Amino acid sequence: MAVIFSCADASPKVTSVSAFSIIEFNDEENFPEYRFSVFTEVSSAVQRASSITVENEETGLSWKADCLRKATDGSKKQWAGYGNFCAPKGRKVPVGKYLLTYTDFAGEQWEGSFKISYSEDFLNSKAGDFPDAIKVSKTERIVLYDINGDLLFYGDLKKEWADKAKLLSEYPDAVTARNFYYISSMNTVVVMPERNLLE
Repeated sequence: MAVIFSCADASPKVTSVSAFSIIEFNDEENFPEYRFSVFTEVSSAVQRASSITVENEETGLSWKADCLRKATDGSKKQWAGYGNFCAPKGRKVPVGKYLLTYTDFAGEQWEGSFKISYSEDFLNSKAGDFPDAIKVSKTERIVLYDINGDLLFYGDLKKEWADKAKLLSEYPDAVTARNFYYISSMNTVVVMPERNLLE
């Protein structure tokens, strides 16, 4: 659970922080790549978001993102964040508590904290070790793309789609797919290699 506190009674207004570990396999032979994403929900104008800095409290390892992704939805919620924080070469992203500083274009700041939690065993595993390598509750989902790489479907994997013919009968324009596992207890997503559905 993220903790939010302000340096002063001033904008921006940050209402929550969400952080996710992403463990991605690009093929069946190699170990996965790791990154983490951090998004802040704000009640002030998200367009004013300038940067997010995160720092591991124990090691002091830090990152700063200036090119933020900003989004809104139909319920008027607003987010600003970055999805590609990676470890320096030769190091691992440490688990534990992180401090976050959100800065807007006026130089106003909010500070908060969040936790990163993932199984380091996953980083020494191959795609074929999954899902057995996950020892806790998980949800399996799938993403389908057409020949142009456009998204056709994102959601829970149906049991009957283990038969590729049944999947293609529902989404005949699907060409590639990626399965992934969401582990809510760790806020971790494990992404499997892309599959060609026409082979």
